[in-house]
Amino acid sequence: MTVPARSPGCVSCQRGEWLCVFLTYRCPGACSFCPAPFRGEDRVVSSLGSDPTEIAAHLSKIRVSGLSFSGGDCFLAYDRLLDWLAFFRNRLPGRYFWAYTSGLRTTEAQLRGAAEMGLNEVRFNTAASGYDASGVMRLIRTASSLFDHAAVEIPAIPEDAGRVIEALPGLARAGVHFLNLHEFFITENEWPSKRAFAGRHVLNEVSGLWYDLRSRAAMEKIARFCRRERMPFRVHRCTLRRKDIQMRMRRRSMGRLLRKPWERLDAGGFLETVAALPGPVSEEEARAALRCEKGRETLQRYFVHPARAAKVRSRDSGRMFRVRFLPPMEVGGERTLIAFKRLV
Repeated sequence: MTVPARSPGCVSCQRGEWLCVFLTYRCPGACSFCPAPFRGEDRVVSSLGSDPTEIAAHLSKIRVSGLSFSGGDCFLAYDRLLDWLAFFRNRLPGRYFWAYTSGLRTTEAQLRGAAEMGLNEVRFNTAASGYDASGVMRLIRTASSLFDHAAVEIPAIPEDAGRVIEALPGLARAGVHFLNLHEFFITENEWPSKRAFAGRHVLNEVSGLWYDLRSRAAMEKIARFCRRERMPFRVHRCTLRRKDIQMRMRRRSMGRLLRKPWERLDAGGFLETVAALPGPVSEEEARAALRCEKGRETLQRYFVHPARAAKVRSRDSGRMFRVRFLPPMEVGGERTLIAFKRLV
C-alpha cells in the first residue's frame, strides 16, 4: 500500500473541510498537558451542536470531506461512537472518518467493531502511556491491519524527545502509517515548570496561547531521526503556522454557514459589512455597541452589504464605516469585532 504524505484527515483539517465531535470528555489518562475544557465530564460537544440531526443539517450547507471523533477518549463512549459513526456514514458517504484514543482502555474487539462500521483511521496518543506501552503497541498493530490508516498523534514535548525516538522502531514494527507531531501548548498545570520556555502565539486573531519555544526543535530532532533511519511511516509536523492556516480555512467555512445577508466573506475568512450610521449615533457609541450581540442588534438596521455601499453613500451624509468581524466559531456563538474604520 502506498501511504500518502499526510493523512486524508489532516488534509481535510487544513482545508477547513472537517468537523471534530467530542463524544465524551471522560478519559483514562491523566496527562498534565491535556487542554480539554470539561475534563471527566460525559458530554457531547462540537462547533455545530450536540445533536447528530442538527449537525447533519448544518453540514449539508458547507463543504465537508472529513469528520473525526475525539474526547476525552471516545472509545469510553463506545456505543455512542458506533451510533454516530453509522449515522454520519449513511448521510455523508465517501467522507473520511477517524477517531482518537489513548489506547489505555480500548480493546481489540472495539477496534474491529469500529472498522466494520466504516471507520477509516484511528489515532493513538501514546504520550498518555509512556510512548511504548506493550498493550498500546499491540492495539496499534491491530489497527494497522484493520483500518485504512493507523496513526500516532502526540505533542512534541522537548523533555520527551529522546523517549519518543526510542519508541519509533516499535511503531515501525507495529505498522503505523503516520506520526503527527504538534507544537507543545503549555496549560495551566504545566505553567510552573515551563514558563521559562514559554512563547506567546495568537491563534485565530483573538485567542492567545502559550507554547514551548523548544518544541519545534524537538519536532525536527524526531523527524531527522526518522529520515536517517528510514522509518516507514510519514511524519507530519502540525506547527503553529499550519494551525493558523487551519483556522483561516475554518473561519471561511463557518463564515459561509453563518453570514448574514448584509455581510460579505473575505479571503481571510472574516465577515465584512458597512454601517451607514445616522447622525445621533456617535462613532464611540457604535464601536462599543458592535462589541456585543445586543448592541449589534440595535445597529443591524444600518448595515448594508459592501457591494451596495456606494449606492447608499451617494444619498448618505458620508458617515459610512467598514465593519469587520471574526465569524462565530460555533453555532450560537458570537461575532468578534476586529475592525471599525470610517470610509473616506
